[in-house]
Parts: sequence; C-alpha cells; structure tokens
Amino acid sequence: MRRELLASRSRTLLAVLSIAAGIFAIGTILGARAILDRNLAEIFPRTNPASVVFYTSPFGPDLVDRVRSLPGVAGAEGRRRVRGKVRNAEGEWTNLELYAYSDFNAIRINRIRPVAGAWPPPDGEILLERSAIRLLGVTPGQRLTVGLEGGERELTVSGAVHDMHVFSALLTRRAYGYVTLRTAALLGESEGFNELVVTVSEGRQDREQIRRVADAIVRTIEASGHVVLKRAIPEPMKHPMDSLLQTFLLILLVLGGLAFLLSGTLVVNTIVALLGQQVRQIGIMKAVGASTAQVAGLYLRIAAAYGLGALLIAVPPAAFAARRLAAFAADIGNLEVTDFRIPAWVFGLQVATGLLLPVLVAAVPVMAWTRLPARAALSAGGLSVGEA
Repeated sequence: MRRELLASRSRTLLAVLSIAAGIFAIGTILGARAILDRNLAEIFPRTNPASVVFYTSPFGPDLVDRVRSLPGVAGAEGRRRVRGKVRNAEGEWTNLELYAYSDFNAIRINRIRPVAGAWPPPDGEILLERSAIRLLGVTPGQRLTVGLEGGERELTVSGAVHDMHVFSALLTRRAYGYVTLRTAALLGESEGFNELVVTVSEGRQDREQIRRVADAIVRTIEASGHVVLKRAIPEPMKHPMDSLLQTFLLILLVLGGLAFLLSGTLVVNTIVALLGQQVRQIGIMKAVGASTAQVAGLYLRIAAAYGLGALLIAVPPAAFAARRLAAFAADIGNLEVTDFRIPAWVFGLQVATGLLLPVLVAAVPVMAWTRLPARAALSAGGLSVGEA
C-alpha cells in the first residue's frame, strides 16, 4: 500500500489536502459552536435576564413595589433609559444609549459586570460598556462630552462594565453608558424611571406564561395612572445575539460540509484512476487465489490512509482555529467566554468522518472493479495498457 501511495505523490497529496480542508472546516465550526453554546448556557443565566421589559411614562419606586407583589412576578426593577450623543476622543459625535440607576449595587435583573475602574460610578461620572470604550477610543479617567435633550455636559469616564444584554458597540456603532439618576438629572433629565424590567417566578422559558404575567402588569401600570408605551418579551433565557450567531455558524457549517463532500469526489476520482492503472494487478492477485474481499480491502485501506493523513494535518489547526473563531464571535456578539475547552465529541466526529467518508465513497468503485473475474481483469488490463 505504501508503494501505491508513493507512486502518485501529487494525486495522493491532493486527495489528502482536500479531505483535510473539509475536516478543518467542520472541526473549526463545530468546535467554536460548542464553546459558545456551553459558555452562553453557563454564564448568561447568571445575569438574570428580564422576562419582559416595559417602556412607560415616568414612574417611581412605589410602582416597582406594586408590580413586585403581583402573582407570578419574581422580581421587578426600574431604571431610566434615554438616547443622546457622546463626543469621542477625536471630537466626533457618536450615538449614545444611556441607562440611569438609583442603586448600582441593587441591580438584580439584567446584571452588568464591572470590568475596570470605579463601581458604582460617582455622581458626575459615567461607566461605559467595554465595547464602547474601544469604539470611543477612551480610557477610564478621561472626560467626555455627553449630550441629551436637556443639554450637554462633560462627564468623567469612571470605568468599564460588561453588559451582555446589549449588542457590541463595535457592531452597532452606538455607545452604551451607565450613570446614577443624579447624573442623569445633571444632564437635564427629569426624575423617575421610564423602563421596568421584570422576571417571572415560573415558566421562565414559556412565552405564553410570560405573556399572561405581562398582561396583568400592564393592567397594574395603567391602573396606577401611568402609560405603557411599549412592552418587549425577549427570547426567553437567550442572549440577544444568539439567533444571529447560530445562523452565522450554520452557514459556515453548511459551506464546510459542502467542501467535505467535494473532497469525497476527489477521493473517488483518485481511487478510480488507481484502479484503472492497476486492473491487471487485480487480475493477477485474483488469479493466484486472492478473494474479492482481500483485494477490495487493500484499496479501501488506501482510502483510509488518505483520511488518516488528512486528520494528522487538520485536527490540531482546527482546534486552534475553533478557539479563535469563538473569541471573534464573542467579541462581535458582546459575549462572555471563559472556557475554551473543545468537547471530546467534536474530535470524535472529526476522526469518524475523516476515516469513514473516504472509505465509504471509495467503496462503490472499489467493489465494482475488484468483483471482476481474474480473466476479465487481465483482459481489461491488457486493453488499458494497449490503449495507453
């Protein structure tokens, strides 16, 4: 078998590299997806994502307490959310989404995690989402000009936070900031909250249950003299970027699968060419007593050798690329990835496909040629040689 592989080095190398490309693509994409899925499943629920969000006319803590006491409600918190603009380090204005809290240490729903600097931010200062720090090109301690409808004011960047409930500022080109209600008042904002985030006590992943609780909350808000401008029910317990990331990875997986299947075509062509060259040898082996299974096994082992060589080439770089792809996806999706281990099933699938696919696709032509009777193989070999 070694002689057959070495006899046509270029053809062997091409077949091995084509299989390796498919294994690399599948290993990279499945590995990255497994890393992201595991980290999202472990880390995102720790932020206690809101089951439903209400955008309302201004309200105070009394309404929050009233909603908190409703049946089916596990927790409720108020915050103020406004849109404005912020001037970056180069003097350019960028869109800003500003969240104001009464007590940063009391945030229990849609938790944000401090990354650097002061926590909570002092009055007159602003925390920026970590991706916004990069977008604006600033560092903690620098001053920024923030503009809302009530006017403009310089604020000191007190630090950075990670908020998994917003898209990356690098993707949206919108900065996200976090201030105290007093700081919002300095910027001309009126007192009170205008956004209510709620978690349900049962059926956290049941949209119908969440909708029923949300209907009861709407009635309570309106009975209190406030107006519900909008309500939003996010995908239960799912990161905002989850569906986009899954779609992106699925497209890559399909492309990788197609590349892998195309490599199977090249394996077939390589094996067929080899069989065509050695049909006379097949006839000789059968003439001296070799069975069809023995002869077929020889050529199927050659196909398996292609797969083995491809695995040795593709698996290590695929593991590295999977971690890099997961880190890239986490960056653009504003995710948190702390565990980059690739599960064993990904490697197992690579090995299984790398060894089985070449053998399976080669089986049809191998069986067709090796089933020839010795006399027919010798005659075909003679004709083939004569025509060559």
